[in-house]
Amino acid sequence: EEDGAVDFGNVGKNMLLHDPKSPFSVRTDYTKMKTAFAQYLPKADFIVLDLGDTVRADYYSRYVLKRRALNMKMRAIHNNARFLKQAMDVAGPDTVFIVTALSAPGSTKAPLRSGLEQLTPILVHGSGFKPGPLIADTTNREGLVTIIDITPTILNILEMKKGEDMPGSVMRTGSTQISPQELDRFNQSAIGVKDTRRMAILAYIYIQIVLYVLAALVIAYRRMLTRKTATILSTLIFTTMSFPLFSFYTTKLERVAAQGSLVTLLTIVVSLLFALLLVAIRRKVLHPIIGIALLNVVVLSVEVLMGGPSFINSIFGYDPIRGARFFGIGNEAMSILLANGLLLFGLMLEKVWNKWTVLAGAVLSVFLIVLIGFPGLGTNTDGPITATATFTTMVLLSARSKAKFRNFAIALVMVVVVLALFAGYDAMHGATTHMGKSVNLIISGGFPEAVMIIKRKLATNLMIFKFSTWSYFLFIMLGLAIFLWMKPTGVLSRLLAKYRGLSTAISASIVGGIVGFIFNDSGILIPAIIMSYMIPTVIYLMIWEQYRSAEHEEIRGTSPESRVLGKNG
Repeated sequence: EEDGAVDFGNVGKNMLLHDPKSPFSVRTDYTKMKTAFAQYLPKADFIVLDLGDTVRADYYSRYVLKRRALNMKMRAIHNNARFLKQAMDVAGPDTVFIVTALSAPGSTKAPLRSGLEQLTPILVHGSGFKPGPLIADTTNREGLVTIIDITPTILNILEMKKGEDMPGSVMRTGSTQISPQELDRFNQSAIGVKDTRRMAILAYIYIQIVLYVLAALVIAYRRMLTRKTATILSTLIFTTMSFPLFSFYTTKLERVAAQGSLVTLLTIVVSLLFALLLVAIRRKVLHPIIGIALLNVVVLSVEVLMGGPSFINSIFGYDPIRGARFFGIGNEAMSILLANGLLLFGLMLEKVWNKWTVLAGAVLSVFLIVLIGFPGLGTNTDGPITATATFTTMVLLSARSKAKFRNFAIALVMVVVVLALFAGYDAMHGATTHMGKSVNLIISGGFPEAVMIIKRKLATNLMIFKFSTWSYFLFIMLGLAIFLWMKPTGVLSRLLAKYRGLSTAISASIVGGIVGFIFNDSGILIPAIIMSYMIPTVIYLMIWEQYRSAEHEEIRGTSPESRVLGKNG
């Protein structure tokens, strides 16, 4: 109602009973609540029942022993279940019941089970809902819906249309069967991944910084560069480049993921074993990089085509508890796929650089743009902008086009065309993704709505830039690149001239990083992750170029040590 009042209801203390065995010595009077429900049922289309006992049990848990608190919580749940069964009998089969909590169980100031109870249970019973897991277009995951899906579902049941700017989607029943035990295991693994996610990413960043600074010093001062040192550094570099991909799958071991830090350790071990394999089977210097790039592109492409089952609840995927994204490729995975796609394209050019290789690279680029941006696979507005600008630049550079202004215009046109195609498709299919919803908001709200979206993105980018550890990582990597350009003198420039395909990929990655930073909500994360593949590739190649150079000088007797001995002799 406009005045904030409803037609019927009772929220007074007379709905409570004095009970010394209950939290704060009060509990809900379910007899009175049942009577009121039966009274208002014929008069109202929509009724809200706030049972209250579980919340009081949560708050009261700080004053009693854990066992006593748990007994009170279980008693409240059983009383709620008994009342709901009675209410359903009174209402009959035509009434739909939506049972949920607006905050996670145990999420008050004194949670019963620490961080284990974070996902809120939602149950729907009644006409139009058969037994099975709930699903909504918001998540596109069976067994996982969001709190914002409740209002659209209620409006749909009442045969009312939701507003264009209203978030959420209508809940429905999925086709598979998921047991309560499976949901509980998913919940516990989600808590474990949430708790270890920041620690794992920080470890990943700091290990890279230490490793690459050490490698840069070894490159600059070649006396430390032996075959053993080069092999160890290469193995560790391959480990860091493999870590993000394997993290998508180690987190699927729910018992391990529930332990938090254990899943990070497991991912490091798996990545190290894979790196050792790459070193063992290496025949040519580029083979390990080809293996890493190809594996990332193939696995992540298959993952996207399958709906991204491994992206959710993972270190470099999305978090079901914080709920920023639930389907499609996330920003981290997009950056990984983009970086490795560029590496693969560049490595193809290293093999042979002709029009057929460029054409094959262009086909790969189109394929990856579709994977990242096509609404049918779950997209956001930023992904196709970044991917299209990046891969268009790569194709133009590989075609050796030197008309800079024309190249910029072509890239801009391609971005507009791809966005128009994807947004048009999404609009015709119900605008289920961020892109379609953004387009609808701009159409309904006009220019001010577009300005608000841009301001929101800029504010988010600025906040992430100021507070994210990825910012420090990127600046340190850029500093390392400058250091390696200067010392040893000419080594990096000769390396880039020798590996022209990879040099082209690095140039395109710089464009992708800049575009991703400007247009993507994750801001600095995009160029940082891209550089976490480009910089190690360059460092790895410099290590072996320097080692081979030192080895060659030693054989010829022209190493610094040999020259000194020769002079003194």
